[in-house]
Amino acid sequence: MSRLFSLSCGIVLGALVALSGCATAPAPQSAAAPYPAMSSRLTIAPLDELEVKVFGVSEFDGLYQVDQDGNIKLPLIDFVSAGGLTSAELARQLEVRLGERYLEDPDVTVRVAETVGQSIAIEGAVNKPGVYPVRGGTSLLQAVAMSGGTSSDARVTEVVVFRNAENGRVSLAYDLKAIREGTSPDPAVFASDVIVVGGSNTRQTYRDFLLSVPLIALFAL
Repeated sequence: MSRLFSLSCGIVLGALVALSGCATAPAPQSAAAPYPAMSSRLTIAPLDELEVKVFGVSEFDGLYQVDQDGNIKLPLIDFVSAGGLTSAELARQLEVRLGERYLEDPDVTVRVAETVGQSIAIEGAVNKPGVYPVRGGTSLLQAVAMSGGTSSDARVTEVVVFRNAENGRVSLAYDLKAIREGTSPDPAVFASDVIVVGGSNTRQTYRDFLLSVPLIALFAL
């Protein structure tokens, strides 16, 4: 068992034990899906910039901005509704539209290159806690840097990301020290994530989150 897993379990389970006298919290369960599956639920919003690629047809490849009504305009197929869809859902829709009249068995990929108007919250032992805009490709280290970096009382091995996933709210535990040293990968963060950096003054923050959300214990090792 890795040191990070043991430490992560200690953070959540220790908080659950502390809360047991005042509230009933569900026991952590095994994750139903791996970490990357959660990122696929990031939905497209107005003014987002999308990178669209059609295999073998470079004329379609490029960056397209979603308009205020949630639509994008592509060659030949004109306007397509993208707002509220995931990248994978929009790709399937484009494949259907292109396959109806123009291409045989098209293969389309869509990536959110830049996200506008969506945000993450950063709490705990950071110098400037608050809500910050998030754009495509933002990592955990970049998010912490947005908040002015970790404060002097930070426990950088105790960082938890709370995220909305398909099967409910999940928590992911990270060791920021290992990420900075390059021994662990720097994970991506997404709109609506709540990042809590542990510290000597943040125990109540963990307690509040554990009381307010049903947790599925999901530890990114």
